[in-house]
Amino acid sequence: MELLVRPKPFIDESFECYLLRLAQENGFESYRVFSAVVHEWLMEQDHRAAGAFPRSLGLLNVYHANRSSSLRVRAIQLLQHLSRSQELPLLKLAVMHSSATFGNRRAAVFRDGIDIPRSFLRHKGIPICPECLNEQSYVRQHWHLKPYVACHKHGIELVSHCPGCGGLLDYQESELITHCDCGFDLRFAERKSAKPEALELSTLVAGESVAGNGSPLAVTENLSVRYGALLWFESFTDSRLEEPETFIEVVGFFETWPQGLMEELEQRRDRAEQWLVKGYNRTFFREVYGDLLLDARKLPMRDIGRNFVLKAIVDYLNELVRVKPLSKQANIADVLLSLVEAAALLSSNVEAVYRLYQGGFLSLAIRPKGGTKLEPQTPAFRLRDVMELRLARMQSQNDGGDRHLPAW
Repeated sequence: MELLVRPKPFIDESFECYLLRLAQENGFESYRVFSAVVHEWLMEQDHRAAGAFPRSLGLLNVYHANRSSSLRVRAIQLLQHLSRSQELPLLKLAVMHSSATFGNRRAAVFRDGIDIPRSFLRHKGIPICPECLNEQSYVRQHWHLKPYVACHKHGIELVSHCPGCGGLLDYQESELITHCDCGFDLRFAERKSAKPEALELSTLVAGESVAGNGSPLAVTENLSVRYGALLWFESFTDSRLEEPETFIEVVGFFETWPQGLMEELEQRRDRAEQWLVKGYNRTFFREVYGDLLLDARKLPMRDIGRNFVLKAIVDYLNELVRVKPLSKQANIADVLLSLVEAAALLSSNVEAVYRLYQGGFLSLAIRPKGGTKLEPQTPAFRLRDVMELRLARMQSQNDGGDRHLPAW
């Protein structure tokens, strides 16, 4: 088997779209026919890799496979050598599993050097920009992302349903790039101007800069950090970025950063004081501030030099401890942190914090039952002790995860 035609991939093209174009330009009537031929060829080369190569276009990408993901990569690597001219750039376009996580163990995927929250990927329906299709007939990877809601190049809304039949658009199901199943040419779909907030959000998601926007979200050039901050915003505000009413909120929230964060944290503190039924020295941090630290601990980095959300939280808690010094009566600075929360504040990991406790750098505020080992989620350290340790020994803009670990 040999692929005689090698279409040039676009840098922002989706993996599924490129395989679809590859099949079409080599004379196959559909991707399903193409994948069946590829499967037979792979059976001759490596039967295990053949079993990991999907027949459905929607399941093609590497991240869809769990235990067989390495075999799917092997299958794609074999497929890359079928071009007569030079090796096909398939793995560069593919979306794979990532070893990184966002916030409180939120899974990530990886594409061409960028970690993306898996929850951002659209599962049903891929909207299109008719102007983009009119210029070049291929599917852009950022159309697959839920927070991308308007075309940042043409300033128009994405089209999610066919103007002809009203059906949900998904080229992975129809195996058509420029047309709907009903035959409607999507390049002639009506253009509707996007609202400024939707356009600004989509521009940031696409990795571009926004003129006049000096927020840390816009200033950072690391697209993984942008995605992490947007994912954190969803958790912090209990909202969904693909909903129209959220566009104005998210853009304004980061443009006035960190004002909105500070106001919300003060409100949570006030509510906790009103309903407090036990002393602060027996109150858990999460009872006051929720999962604030767990959601911000890795976005996807845990050092405050790159995690501007965590930096703002650390600054807030530093000031809180400063204005609430130790006294006979416990105050808000005496709330209890777990190992995981302490690790977030120290830009470190659970093992390193446990080593700090064993070395006498951190004192327990509770007594473990029966001499059992401290569990990562058990509130055990005073907020003021952790913040004072950070000021005294853990001052750095970088990840200190390996600090205070044994040499072995």
